[in-house]
Amino acid sequence: MTWNEICQTFPDEWVAVVNYTTDSAGDVDGEVAVHSRDKSEFYRHAEAVVSQYGGMAMRYTGELI
Repeated sequence: MTWNEICQTFPDEWVAVVNYTTDSAGDVDGEVAVHSRDKSEFYRHAEAVVSQYGGMAMRYTGELI
């Protein structure tokens, strides 16, 4: 998925993107492996993904205050 598609599909959520590429703005394209509106829940699930994929990009799709 592109970053725009990720933001549209998972608005205002934390996402873990695997098999990703980044552009000069830091936006990522790839596969969303974990997503959640709750940051604590997101991190609990993201820990398992790291061991499966060896790496991921973690981003928030909303506006950070």
